[in-house]
Amino acid sequence: MGQEDSSYDTRLRTTSTNNNGIPSLRTPGGSLTARLDHVVFTRSHPSGETRTYINGNLAATGNTPSTFGNWSNSFRFALANELSNNRPWLGKFYLVAIYDRALTQADVSQNFAAGHNGITDVPTPPPQATDVTFQKGDGKGSVSETDDAELEANDPNDNAGNNRSLNVDGQGAHAHVVSKFPNIFGTGENQIPLGSTINSATLTLRMTNTTNQDPTVYRIIESWDESEVTWRERRDDVNWSDAGTDGTGSHAAVAVGNFPMTRSGFQSLDVTASLQLWSDGHLNEGWVFIENSTNGADFHSSETRKKEERPKLTVDYTPP
Repeated sequence: MGQEDSSYDTRLRTTSTNNNGIPSLRTPGGSLTARLDHVVFTRSHPSGETRTYINGNLAATGNTPSTFGNWSNSFRFALANELSNNRPWLGKFYLVAIYDRALTQADVSQNFAAGHNGITDVPTPPPQATDVTFQKGDGKGSVSETDDAELEANDPNDNAGNNRSLNVDGQGAHAHVVSKFPNIFGTGENQIPLGSTINSATLTLRMTNTTNQDPTVYRIIESWDESEVTWRERRDDVNWSDAGTDGTGSHAAVAVGNFPMTRSGFQSLDVTASLQLWSDGHLNEGWVFIENSTNGADFHSSETRKKEERPKLTVDYTPP
């Protein structure tokens, strides 16, 4: 018995097959997976009917109405490899048994129910999708920490990390906004495990003043500190590669999308792709909002008094 693609393939040498036991009995494609399986092969005498069972269920049937007249007492017994050691199998055996009769369906079902150690194994359930939200002050402590700041070209050395309202504007000197949820990935309570599949992720902001053209959002690729970041510097004495995070030295070349700021109230943007990159190990430094209009837009920051009006990140993920 061996593996052919995603099937179990059993070759039984008889006088009606060649010396390699071909034709063989093969289970359907996809019946072999990376899991713990109970696999049984039987051949009835004198009918020659062959059967393969997987986890108590009949998976394939065949017929070899012949004898073992081409066997020899010199044949040796081997598991998990050819006798030449050139076809190693990398799996693990928990129990091997050879019977002098063909087991019945009832026999197979009973053995499967007993498990390899006499106790029925309960398969490990697959990971389940989980919904979680992050919003500063929501009771999740530092996991929901939200950093944001306004970057002002007309005051390039000013830090605006404590502003309660943030402005994205192209009127005169530019005003950009940087925002991140720096602690959402990890192994702690309420954190998203690295390597998770991000099924969906949405960033929601509370708009207080609208624009006539939605600003573009990019994923930031340089680290920055909320209490030190300015138009010129991402932290004290460390400049942005592009001032104001206004180029591909500081943000990803491909935009996340345009944030809907032409409407007031709560507005959202799909940020699934960003979250998946961060889950895969890329640097999580949030996003920069870059204006497309001289008519600026304003929204509440993570410092605003009403918790429910602070930036919120909603994520649906499946852990690895």
